[in-house]
Amino acid sequence: MAADYYPRHAARVRERAAGTTTPALKEHLYDVARQYRRLFGPLLIWVDPAEKLIALQMIQTPSEAGGPYRRAFRNLVYQALTNQE
Repeated sequence: MAADYYPRHAARVRERAAGTTTPALKEHLYDVARQYRRLFGPLLIWVDPAEKLIALQMIQTPSEAGGPYRRAFRNLVYQALTNQE
């Protein structure tokens, strides 16, 4: 699946909602667009030029379910920085 799959579909549904005159249908389409947008988890990038470190997290999960993964990612990055061998 392409990285822009959900954002592209969310934009398409929002365009259709904007052209809809029925209030109930318009609200439903905006809800569908919000659900598509939630399915696309954020791309997290952490860069530290001094340490010559780049960390990427690319997951696809609903935003509200991604919290534990974002925290684990942050903790692993910090651990990599503080555990000098």
